[in-house]
Amino acid sequence: MEAHRLVQNLECTLIPGSYPSAERVPAFYNSVYAYWKKTWGEFFVKAGSGPVALNVENFLRSKYIIVLHQGSTIVGTLSSSIFNTQADPTYDHSSVKPFPEHVQEAMKSFSPGAYITGEYLSVHPAFRKDILDLSLADVLVGLLLKIMMEGRYSAMLATPVRKAKVADITMNYGAHEVGSYLKIGVDCQMIYVTRDMYREHADARVNEVVQRLWAQRRDLTNETNKTKTEIPLKRVS
Repeated sequence: MEAHRLVQNLECTLIPGSYPSAERVPAFYNSVYAYWKKTWGEFFVKAGSGPVALNVENFLRSKYIIVLHQGSTIVGTLSSSIFNTQADPTYDHSSVKPFPEHVQEAMKSFSPGAYITGEYLSVHPAFRKDILDLSLADVLVGLLLKIMMEGRYSAMLATPVRKAKVADITMNYGAHEVGSYLKIGVDCQMIYVTRDMYREHADARVNEVVQRLWAQRRDLTNETNKTKTEIPLKRVS
């Protein structure tokens, strides 16, 4: 009953990674950044990469940061940036450069010509799967793919840490692994999912929570409230 209450009380808010003008910054934004900095700073220290491995630019460049929370208590986050597939710098960025050449070449033919990333996925230990009997990591990935499917984005690419088993989560939604490499001394996988590869999660409970949170989301980016465009896309072979 307690686990059910914890899940039912979850909220979803989307925030931008930065406020580039002189507008007022919500206190919630700074709370999310403090959570992100602490969580990932500790992760890189434990991984042996040291605190300098955490680059604040990776937070600031996020187009969307998906935040699960209960009031002001941060439960989990997942960041996402946007890259244009026709822009040459995209293929020199660390989130794309390691991918095999055939994947990069296929990306150039995507329409619409932009994809999203999945980065810095975390869930607070108090909300682990063994406590809730439900994976909030799977829910966060489901929400990210809602952005992909309902926005003008052709695919989702990610380079998760192998030890964290995030790739396994994305494969529940149809993603494929195309290789691995060392990033800051940590073994990472290269995964992607396009719009036509996407499928719903096999766990109906996960889908139910994703649907509820998406329907009730608060979007401080003001991006996902825009009219969506359905565009079928081809799969990378």
